[in-house]
Amino acid sequence: MRRRSSLPVTFLVPTLAILLVLSMVPTLYAIVIALQNRELSAPGYSWVWFSNFADLFSDRRFLNAVWVSVKW
Repeated sequence: MRRRSSLPVTFLVPTLAILLVLSMVPTLYAIVIALQNRELSAPGYSWVWFSNFADLFSDRRFLNAVWVSVKW
């Protein structure tokens, strides 16, 4: 039997690692920001954890927008 070359794996692993890091860092940063209360006019922030999401899912305008998006 012929042995398969490991050259494709050698090229793919670093590329996939870079893509993973470049996609995970912004995603994790967005999650951290979503759990904080930040204001543009004041420096700093405070942790509100899931309060932002509770406010979002109790807002009638947001729920209406989601419904319209699902419907269309």
